[in-house]
Amino acid sequence: MHLWDTLGAQVALNLAPLLHRTFPLALRAEVGVSGFVALDLFRMLAEDQCRKMKAPTGSTFWAAQTVVNMQSCCLAGILVTITKDEAFSPWRAGSARMSEISIEEQFSFLRRQSANAQLTCRSFWQAAARVAISTGRKLNKEQPAPVQGEKPLGMEDFLLDINTFL
Repeated sequence: MHLWDTLGAQVALNLAPLLHRTFPLALRAEVGVSGFVALDLFRMLAEDQCRKMKAPTGSTFWAAQTVVNMQSCCLAGILVTITKDEAFSPWRAGSARMSEISIEEQFSFLRRQSANAQLTCRSFWQAAARVAISTGRKLNKEQPAPVQGEKPLGMEDFLLDINTFL
């Protein structure tokens, strides 16, 4: 089995805790730590495979910067599970999703306001200002919703979950 065959598993271990809507916080932390450690293990296995095949270092696995970026995603997800405010729930639908989807949707919305879907800098900023003013008016009229969320993991809960995992 090549290390490239594990690509889907590595991406899942790193991104599932950030993007999945129904994971409990303890599972998010556990999968995040798993992904972080798995990347190190796979990188070490890839270096060993390079030595055995007498191939250039790094030719059998992701680039070092990609590994660092994926591990940073893991650490960010773990950090959110420990330090988040109880009302903060970035995994729900809407503009607080932890991916670039909401950014792409917003840009697409702004681009559709242009006659030919080609935005100049000026038309982008004008459309963004119109949307910001409109959104501000809507938000000023809304009543605060009741807080729905889960408390962040305490240090004891986090360490207990990690120790049972290890």
